[in-house]
Amino acid sequence: MLRGTVARILVVAGKITAVAVAFFIVMAASGYFTIRLVQVGRRVTVPDVTNMTLAEAQQALVPRSLMVEVAAEHYDERMEAGRIIAQEPPAGAPIKKYRKVKVITSLGPRLFKVPELRGQLLRSALIALQAEGLRPGLTAYTHTGLAEAGVVVAQDPPPEGESFGHAGVSLLVGGIGIMNIML
Repeated sequence: MLRGTVARILVVAGKITAVAVAFFIVMAASGYFTIRLVQVGRRVTVPDVTNMTLAEAQQALVPRSLMVEVAAEHYDERMEAGRIIAQEPPAGAPIKKYRKVKVITSLGPRLFKVPELRGQLLRSALIALQAEGLRPGLTAYTHTGLAEAGVVVAQDPPPEGESFGHAGVSLLVGGIGIMNIML
């Protein structure tokens, strides 16, 4: 009797152990494959969308189940407004589907309003240019009696015009007084 009870307990304990081991194996395998699926997932290659408009970039990304997101906008002397300057992740990088490709778009070349400089002393005109984010272009001196020494007589581009910051503003300055000082 005792022997039959012990045998039954051992059989039940063996079955419970077998079920627990099988359950553990199924859990471990399930966890492994789930992690592997999440890590690897379905990856696609990011296309090159630089130099495209946002609409063109979206057309290139949608077939690959990717989305475009504008991360920033910058002035760019070489790229017209609305075109993509840079992207992240870069072209050719593997990425999971349904992710965003962040882009920086161009605002085009930066235009500056040119201030009125005529009638100002050269030093004041140069300070005014710097305050507007512009740089001086060529500076020429005129040697006629009509222009006051050291005063800006003309400028290019004209006041209230627009200029690209890299071109600078050229100045024509009265120079009789300057010539006399140099002699």
